[in-house]
Amino acid sequence: MKKLIILSVLFTFLFAATDEVVFDYYGLEGINGTRKLQKFELIYQGGMFTSLFRYQEAYLGYFGVGIANVTIPSIDENTTDLSSSSSLIGDLEFIRPSKWLYISGGARYFNVKGDVRTTGLSYLQENNYSIVEIPLGAGFHYTYKFISGMAGVQKSYYYGQNDYYKYDTATGSRVMINHEKITFSDENALYYSLNLSFIILDQYYLGARAALKSSDDYTVSLTLGTNFKLRR
Repeated sequence: MKKLIILSVLFTFLFAATDEVVFDYYGLEGINGTRKLQKFELIYQGGMFTSLFRYQEAYLGYFGVGIANVTIPSIDENTTDLSSSSSLIGDLEFIRPSKWLYISGGARYFNVKGDVRTTGLSYLQENNYSIVEIPLGAGFHYTYKFISGMAGVQKSYYYGQNDYYKYDTATGSRVMINHEKITFSDENALYYSLNLSFIILDQYYLGARAALKSSDDYTVSLTLGTNFKLRR
């Protein structure tokens, strides 16, 4: 947890060193999602320290660092699911509004560590996934007084690596039988996206984001923030 706080603070100070970036709100974001990709599935629930900023007065942005419980369900009935508690996650997104339209892009990071066992056999595999998601979106936006909304579509591309060790545990101790680093790429289907935000008394921020395809293929988040600033 200390590393997350330090990383978030360092990133904030780095951006705050330039007048081109203005941080408006800081807060906490809760996230929950199930992403069905072509090769595997990601299920996660967690929270992030989040900051909302404007860049060069032309872009809106989100930055967050946090932890989540992540599950990668097995696609083989003979192996167990991979479950990882307190996985590191990060989120950086830029939004470029223009009149009634917007485009968006960014990067999300997942570091997922967990063991997988082969049922009926004495094999154990230690996994260390590094997964980068590149979400791209476009749609319509509208702001009226203290309420802002965006609605559009989003598609994500995934790139990652699994650094894993495979062990034989038949003797009661771990005997390594294989070590590999496997790289992969994947993508999901086209999602409908929605982003709503409310400014309360010019001091507090309430935001909700969602990317939906179906009741079991989605990501939703809720952010509560304040306009505490590091500089004037």
